[in-house]
Amino acid sequence: MAATISETDKSRSSFAGDLISGPVAVLLLQMAAFWSAWRSMAYRVSFTGEPVWELLPLVSVVFLAWFAGKGTSSSLTTASLLFASAFAILYAASFAFAPPLARAAFALVSVAFILSRWRFGRLIHIGVLILLLLSLPVADSLNFYLGFPMRVVVGEAVSILLRMQGLDVLREGVILHFGQQAVSIDAPCSGVKMLWFGMFLAMALSTFVRLGNLRIVAAMAAAFAAIMLGNVFRAASLFYLEAKLIEGPEWLHSAVGVIVFALTSLAIIWIVKKLAGQQWKK
Repeated sequence: MAATISETDKSRSSFAGDLISGPVAVLLLQMAAFWSAWRSMAYRVSFTGEPVWELLPLVSVVFLAWFAGKGTSSSLTTASLLFASAFAILYAASFAFAPPLARAAFALVSVAFILSRWRFGRLIHIGVLILLLLSLPVADSLNFYLGFPMRVVVGEAVSILLRMQGLDVLREGVILHFGQQAVSIDAPCSGVKMLWFGMFLAMALSTFVRLGNLRIVAAMAAAFAAIMLGNVFRAASLFYLEAKLIEGPEWLHSAVGVIVFALTSLAIIWIVKKLAGQQWKK
């Protein structure tokens, strides 16, 4: 009995020692070393009005690393440590020239290399990397920098689509002119939020079904195309309502957005399922 207890204690001690000296220890060191980055992210969410749902990818990474990871490995490769260290150095150096969220991006990439090796057995897991970067609270910045260009792109695509249907529609900036009417493509129609959620959904599902990196990139590209197409069709549908070409109740405007959002999400799920090459178990 004493011998059995002794062997059990030794086994537990060995396992604990492997964790302390392995990837868990490195991750704990990263958590401490990048404390300023985590504080900046928390401040941004707590005091600047950034939506809390932006942290959803971070929560999903924890879930996926635990349930979708192939298993713990106490060994980290030289390459994973070198890349993680390189981005840690960039993080430290960036205090001299980069804003807080840019520094946080370096920190998250460094963490991605360790987490990818530990839980997924890869130098870098593209899905985990993108999910971590999506957890940066930058919704306002994305709307500021990407909102107008995406509205212009959507507007041009919508004008072409409507002209193909026989409507004499011209785009001027983010305004669609049709006869004496002018329909504006507003900020919500830019599709920035849909793009963010679509990328999150594609990366989370790709990681969950354990796609390889090349297939994850393919899923990301296909999801981007589906999102842009969905946004164009949504804006075109709303043009008919706004230009009074089709009469409908006020709630129809929101209903169109919800339907397109749901169909786009289903398209992304279908894309990942096809790339996985197998039926999901219920």
